Amino acid sequence: MAIADSVLTEIQARLPLVEVVGSYVQLRKRGKDYVGLCPFHNERTPSFSVAGEKGFFKCFGCGQGGGLFKFIELIESVSFPEAVRLLAKRAGVEVEEETPAMARHRSEREAIYEANAAAVVYFQEQLRRGADNDAGRLYCAKRGLSEATLTAFKIGYAPERWDGLVGYLQTQGIDLEIAARAGLLKPGQRGPYDFYRGRLMIPTYAPTGEVIAFGGRALGDQEPKYLNTAGTAVYTKGRHLFALNVARRAIAQAGAAIIVEGYLDCIALHEAGFASAVASLGTSFTAEQAGELHRYAQRAFLCFDGDGAGANATSKSVDTLRAAGIEAQIVLLPSGEDPDSFVRGRGAEAFAGLLGAAVPWESYKIERAYQRIREGAASRADVLRAVAREIAGIDELERDYWLVQLCRRLGVDPQEVRASRFLAEAWHRAERPAAGTRAFTRYAPAIPQRHPRERDFLATLLAQPALLETVASSVRLESIEDPVYRRLYGALLAHRGQLEAGIEPFAFLGDDEEAAGALADVLSSTAAAASQALAPEALEEQVQRFAADLAQRGDRRRLGELEREIEQKYAQGDGVPAELRDESQAIRHRLQGKR
Repeated sequence: MAIADSVLTEIQARLPLVEVVGSYVQLRKRGKDYVGLCPFHNERTPSFSVAGEKGFFKCFGCGQGGGLFKFIELIESVSFPEAVRLLAKRAGVEVEEETPAMARHRSEREAIYEANAAAVVYFQEQLRRGADNDAGRLYCAKRGLSEATLTAFKIGYAPERWDGLVGYLQTQGIDLEIAARAGLLKPGQRGPYDFYRGRLMIPTYAPTGEVIAFGGRALGDQEPKYLNTAGTAVYTKGRHLFALNVARRAIAQAGAAIIVEGYLDCIALHEAGFASAVASLGTSFTAEQAGELHRYAQRAFLCFDGDGAGANATSKSVDTLRAAGIEAQIVLLPSGEDPDSFVRGRGAEAFAGLLGAAVPWESYKIERAYQRIREGAASRADVLRAVAREIAGIDELERDYWLVQLCRRLGVDPQEVRASRFLAEAWHRAERPAAGTRAFTRYAPAIPQRHPRERDFLATLLAQPALLETVASSVRLESIEDPVYRRLYGALLAHRGQLEAGIEPFAFLGDDEEAAGALADVLSSTAAAASQALAPEALEEQVQRFAADLAQRGDRRRLGELEREIEQKYAQGDGVPAELRDESQAIRHRLQGKR
């Protein structure tokens, strides 16, 4: 997403960093800066600092740092474009994309977002006014949904009319063709008509806050029970998680999510105080959903219906979650229950007990496999092979523990199984997850400062970005020895015009967490503070001294490389290419001239 520079500068101008960070973290003033407990790791003593005047934050405990956009990326677990969109809404700034092709795509998406947002208002108003003899509100009362929950999820009601939404959208200036593309209307012989009628309306949101789809729940026994939005320009079935927009912060803080199947299961859990619940909206949890969830959580509690279909979905979802690097625990509901009926019938405390008694996925797989033996669908040998493959990729000690549990369940000797050829083959053939998939962290470690001279050089440039033009030709990328500082310097050179316009440098680093951490270290260094106090002429003189020193160091490193290469050529009896001799001589002349 190419975002116009004017958008970034306008957002920064309207939203002070301290104000934005302060809406998430309790800050107190300390000198010119502000401090508080870091939101990115657990701590009791504040090590999180916000330098409002300089426009960056830094945690001296976990090493995380950045500017306005980076803070929103981290705290909301969103991408840079999504962070810009969130901040733009807060600042009242319109996000514009730069290329015509992207603008056309954005235009269609934004038009669908607008139509969906208008539909939410209409459905909520119909519920509030008690359309169809209060049918929607009576149903909500029956399901135990409070006013706070209805408001939080923006639940509404579609009345038993063919043209209610059509008329409302027309009054709002919404293109009916766009509304049809959004799945809100259907074409008919007499014109478009309402797709949803006589249903409780539950919107699905993107993590950035836009309405992307709807689920229409029948109030009685009519089929289908749910009418859901099909694929649109903003929504693809199987890629999104219901309620992630309201649950993501609770999930990120806990490091775990509760996954259920349906809208009302999820809403009922939120009603009962389980703020980390999301719904897969179907019995098949997809790789895309798992990937989205992994941005926020390293663990998941799977809580699908306590029937055969729910058990099958649970088993498949375990594999999908593990492939995404998420550890799964299984919440075992009584047969015939779903999360909604259980929490409404037995209460939040009982459901908390189920969470506390959740079983590891390994135990669940073993029990499922044993049930196949009882049903006559598999032999003990079949089960041993199958489960051996399931647990092959886990830690060796854990694997042996679960092997013992499996053998006990099957009534066989673990020693005999360990010695068996088929077990070794099963473990050898099983695909193990990639290294590191079990680990997860939301922050990067602090960057060690191995090159203080390079750090001070960058600090001076950041104090006066116009100097980048001055040093661009004399200090080449190769002159910067530290690879992280080299990437940072390259990004500053590439975006020097935007830096002069006042855009924060963190906006140019993308997903390079190392470079972002290094930038935070540079900005929080004593050299940065000293540079801020210097007059422009003194800054220019200082950066020229740094540039000359770094260029000389770069020349010496390069000369050493050339001399080693030339010596190698001589030792091998090869001729020395003229370009090597010329470059070596040119560097020697430069170094002699600098003595």
